[in-house]
Amino acid sequence: MEFSEVLEVYSVYLIFSQNIDSLEFLTGIPEDKIVTAHGNHRTGTCIGCQTKYDMRWMTERLRDETCKVPSCENCQKVVKPDIVFFNEDLPTDFFQSAIADFPKCDLLLILGTALVVQPFASMIDGNIDSLEFLTGIPEDKIVTAHGNHRTGTCVGCQTKYDMRWMTGA
Repeated sequence: MEFSEVLEVYSVYLIFSQNIDSLEFLTGIPEDKIVTAHGNHRTGTCIGCQTKYDMRWMTERLRDETCKVPSCENCQKVVKPDIVFFNEDLPTDFFQSAIADFPKCDLLLILGTALVVQPFASMIDGNIDSLEFLTGIPEDKIVTAHGNHRTGTCVGCQTKYDMRWMTGA
């Protein structure tokens, strides 16, 4: 079963993403189901007056050889992509969802990450006891997978605790 089929068949409460490439927004997943920890490239915001700009506006400025840094049309301050840079705070809505919604999880799929980057690296620890067993083996509560990005099929699944590999169809 491909991931898009999973979304159609099962109830997906939320998708937490640590990616800034915004690709999850191109999948057809409703935007209110996506929570981004490190922001996204879909928009930019003026650091002075907080005016929002869309990706098309940002792309036009970045491709213009005469424009070194995109500047706001209202106040001429820098327009920064809505991504979180080092030493910046994560978005408030991420923490609100992590506190209110993450504990409601009854099945957790962790895809495409080694769980090294915070806050995701520690988020699962607070929820681990409430997760259902995937295989009946207590150690198999969380599965990380690496998929084939062209077909959406799982090419290998790895449990967090016992590190056994299984092959997917």
